[in-house]
Amino acid sequence: MKRRQQLIVNVTRDRGVHEILEKTISADKTVSAMFDRKYPSNRHELLEIIASADVLFSFAVPEDVLLKADKLKWLHFASAGVEKSLSRTLEAKRIKVTCSRGLHANTMAEYVMMQILAFSKNLRKAFDCQRMHLWKFEELLGGKFDLEGKTIAIIGLGSIGRRVARLAKAFDMRVIGTVNNPRKIRNVDRVYAASRIEECTRQADFIVLSAALTERTVHMVGRGQLETMKKNAFLVNIGRGRLVDEIALVESLKAGRIGGAALDVFESEPLFPNSPLWDIDSVSVTPHYSGMAENIWEKVARLFCENARRYKNGKRLLGIVNMELGY
Repeated sequence: MKRRQQLIVNVTRDRGVHEILEKTISADKTVSAMFDRKYPSNRHELLEIIASADVLFSFAVPEDVLLKADKLKWLHFASAGVEKSLSRTLEAKRIKVTCSRGLHANTMAEYVMMQILAFSKNLRKAFDCQRMHLWKFEELLGGKFDLEGKTIAIIGLGSIGRRVARLAKAFDMRVIGTVNNPRKIRNVDRVYAASRIEECTRQADFIVLSAALTERTVHMVGRGQLETMKKNAFLVNIGRGRLVDEIALVESLKAGRIGGAALDVFESEPLFPNSPLWDIDSVSVTPHYSGMAENIWEKVARLFCENARRYKNGKRLLGIVNMELGY
């Protein structure tokens, strides 16, 4: 009888999430029959059993875990971002590496448009007035504007960026953006090479960062790029905190050199309680939740199952990670 492969699921310590993942895997008769499954409850337990794993379904994978994973043939990340786990050790394993790219596109694009609409309609100020029982008609009109004809620059036209472009077009916005390999992209009026980010920041009323974090994209928005932005431009970062030079951003915001920012990701997370970003009126801070949706774990599990069937049949896997590019 053929030995069933060992699958270790190390996505979270939340047993409720484990139950969702196990329910989805068990419901897929093909995938369920492929694996004996283990759900370690802590790092120590993971280290004890990783040597037997054929497949690892995980978030970030520490170096000491990789070093013990001698039988590992396939690693699937539950997240789209994988930069924390890419290393020479992983590259040397020469195993299949995939991620959950694309699953978060809809909810993250909705988050982007929510922030853009809130900024354009003075919604934050309106909430403050409501809280204080103040009827400030004239004050709330100041700075309020429509999105029609405004330019949105999407830095990173991957699955999330393309979804943002589609929604922006519904508001009759002009859409520009960057991608590593420039080509015609649906709903995008002008596509630039990734190296030409400043051509986008100069034109844009809204800049959306949805690029992957790699050595080349660290602080891709720094003092130089911020200085090219329009005085009323609004920055939305849903990519990674380190895409932006946070110190330079704070300086620009405090000086009123740009209109504002919506930040869901930060250089250090959780955001330090004494960070000045909390108290800048033109900034919206959220706790890295833009990619979470009510059914996200079912989506993650279904993607894993689809890839597991492809893995079994020798077909090309979805979400393959390019180790050289870093995503």
